[in-house]
Amino acid sequence: MNKLVRAGLVVVWMAVVLPGSLARAQGPWSRWYFGRQAGLYFGPDSVEHVPRSPLESSEACATISDSTGNLLFYSDGERVWNRLHQLVPRADTIGGHRSSTQGCVIVPAPRQRGRYLIYTLDGIEHLLANGLRLTEIEQTPDGRGRVVRKRVGINLTLPDTVYHPLSSYSQFTEKMALVRHANRQDYWLVTHLWQSETYVSVRVGQSLSDTATFVCTDAGMYHGGGAYGVNASGWLVASPDGRRLACAVGEAGTELLDFDPATGRVSNARRLNLPPVAAGLYAYGAAFSPDGNLLYLSYMSLTRPLSTLQYVVQYDVRLPAAQVGSSGIVVAAQENPLAALQLGNDGRIYVSVWTRTGLDRIEYPNVRGPLCLYRPQAWGLTPGSNGWLGLPLRPNDAPYATWLRAAADSVCAGEAATVRALNVPPLSTLDTLVWDFGDGTRARTTAATAQHSYPAPGRYQVRVQLRHVGLQAEATTWVTVRPAGACAPPQVLIPNVITPNGDARNDRFELRGLRAAEWRCRIFNRWGRPVFEVEAYQDDWRAAQQPAGVYYYHLTHRQDGRTIKGTVEVVR
Repeated sequence: MNKLVRAGLVVVWMAVVLPGSLARAQGPWSRWYFGRQAGLYFGPDSVEHVPRSPLESSEACATISDSTGNLLFYSDGERVWNRLHQLVPRADTIGGHRSSTQGCVIVPAPRQRGRYLIYTLDGIEHLLANGLRLTEIEQTPDGRGRVVRKRVGINLTLPDTVYHPLSSYSQFTEKMALVRHANRQDYWLVTHLWQSETYVSVRVGQSLSDTATFVCTDAGMYHGGGAYGVNASGWLVASPDGRRLACAVGEAGTELLDFDPATGRVSNARRLNLPPVAAGLYAYGAAFSPDGNLLYLSYMSLTRPLSTLQYVVQYDVRLPAAQVGSSGIVVAAQENPLAALQLGNDGRIYVSVWTRTGLDRIEYPNVRGPLCLYRPQAWGLTPGSNGWLGLPLRPNDAPYATWLRAAADSVCAGEAATVRALNVPPLSTLDTLVWDFGDGTRARTTAATAQHSYPAPGRYQVRVQLRHVGLQAEATTWVTVRPAGACAPPQVLIPNVITPNGDARNDRFELRGLRAAEWRCRIFNRWGRPVFEVEAYQDDWRAAQQPAGVYYYHLTHRQDGRTIKGTVEVVR
């Protein structure tokens, strides 16, 4: 049953607006702080290590940056740290719980530049007593920040004739999702009441007024019970287009639902069957593929023997409703608890593994079945840190980069230019790469490289399209063709100093005279700790979030194993 109400708020500043450009900008969601002092940064072209932080949270975590990716604030639901990694004054007790599954999220305040709203949910360990709360903080010139208002309870008062007054029912579960409204400006904050079948969608947008729109929908399974209240845990996520929700409900399993971004209504619940091999585990993490066609769920347990296998299962949500529930394919099975799943800015899904020193990763999440390529410990965390259960909460339409990339080398007219498709999944004879060389010539290959000769000098845009087991992806690059005879053997120049100050001159560690993508690049600080590692380098290391000083690089050619070692000084 749906109930749509215009309701007064105990808190008159509940509704918030998120500018339409926010979710399209990569910066605000490009930094993650989570687990035990763990973190990472999604740079323009690669994922980078960040220094350890003081955050230690088993589950709840959220981070917000500015539009260019500079850190602003992060939280574990109980406390808030600033960009200097110091506690924001008076933000040491904001009402959430670090063991709440999706215990906090940070969003910019409406029409108030420099102000941010932190929504928190309490944990079952605290009997969910604090419910949904809101803290407002603002950025200060010194970067330390200050609290404007703190721990304001979000009590949604609805008429008795519609539903029991939510003002006397503050027990929300540990789940929440931010879903973009159909108007592309606002959001819905979707959560669920404890010991009920009721989803609550709060209209987040327009202005800080004394009214806001709430939609309560009875749909799907009952959220209550479970050993130690475990059914209050589990992830609630929305598909990238906002039209589907997936909700993990601990021992009760998982349900897939439809969502209307225009009205906030939830409907058409269907249960997703647990594969027989995963019997006895409970549903926890959930993430949709970038194209929204596939859903990944983790099934785990922290109380069973260490030898118990735990799973990530993939479902095809394109199938008819009667078939979706039984479409699960196991793509990962490990003895370590597999917990939160989250889509990264690079278009890959990251998986937190209890107490491990790295994150697992699904390399090609749009691909059905094992060819999605689940890689255990694909991203090593900064030494001294490790993941626990949680990963940061992001809006459903937070942007991501296409995983397919292309690279090419400059040549002289008449010479063969080699163009490469990067990050390509394992190919079979049924896969096709379609190349458009920018001069009216096209070609098809089943290999990740192609060659083409340009008769005339110029600059040509090359486009490559991958067609892989029903998946399509596209990337572009440029080929510079110099006049015949103007090419000389390249001089290899590897800088020993870079000055990443934003002036676009000597800002990055660039391998001049080498084909960077042919080299694996690892960079270490003076204590030997890795700060950057990538399989196919893209001339893009800018020492983001690293202090000035001397660093050591180790380059390994991906084909013949040649190595180049040296030092580079970062001057700021």
